[in-house]
Amino acid sequence: MKRRNRLIRTSSRDTGKQKARELRQWLASNPIIPTFQGQPNQTAIGRQLGITRSTWSSNPELQIIWNEIKESFGKESAPIDHYVERSSEEKNRQQIQELIVENQQMKQELLLTKAKLEMLEQDAAALEWLTLTGRYIPRLPPNYSDE
Repeated sequence: MKRRNRLIRTSSRDTGKQKARELRQWLASNPIIPTFQGQPNQTAIGRQLGITRSTWSSNPELQIIWNEIKESFGKESAPIDHYVERSSEEKNRQQIQELIVENQQMKQELLLTKAKLEMLEQDAAALEWLTLTGRYIPRLPPNYSDE
């Protein structure tokens, strides 16, 4: 008779304990806690460590650790370093606002430049007209020679 290779399965209780150990080790490494709307993000942490939503809710040890994370996150002198990351939508809104302001500044600058150009063109046309009619004789530089 042939023996079939069987995978040794761990019980869900052992898996839960292992995940709790991994979470404690991860927290001991002083990680950047992912956040969502200013609160620790359980889903993102679960993705990083391979902890499913059902494991979070059914494992009492994970629930205790999660409550510790939430409590330490709320304290100002929390032992866990955390980084509040803005959502990409919020970043996009701010970037759009900055671009709108920059666009308005550029439009104002363009209008000023156009006005200056129009004045210079009018001055040049007036100067040309005065020169052609003989009413204006341009000054020549002091070292100019007509040789």
